[in-house]
Amino acid sequence: MRNNIEIFETTKNKPSAAYNGYQYRKFRSNLENIITGLCISEKSKKCKGLLKTKGNCVVSEIPHSCKPDDAEIGVRKHVANIRRRVYETDESVSKIYQEEMSPHFQWG
Repeated sequence: MRNNIEIFETTKNKPSAAYNGYQYRKFRSNLENIITGLCISEKSKKCKGLLKTKGNCVVSEIPHSCKPDDAEIGVRKHVANIRRRVYETDESVSKIYQEEMSPHFQWG
């Protein structure tokens, strides 16, 4: 289980956070800079998981009804990197895909 918050961009260039095997999408932020993130399984699996952060510190967390999945989060981050690299570089898509996804092929 990881205890640090990792912020990254999705394939649609939206902010996303990974914490303890769950992925969150930004829902809102208030005047005190407390960011509320909803579990990305909120709609598909009716998960009520919620994370409130200020800076890189967790303020509060509501438990999830879905299961944590570090592997899925890793794949999502790499797919977002692939998409970004395709738009920003002249490298071939197959080369970028192979470089980004090779660690996942080794996992099995």
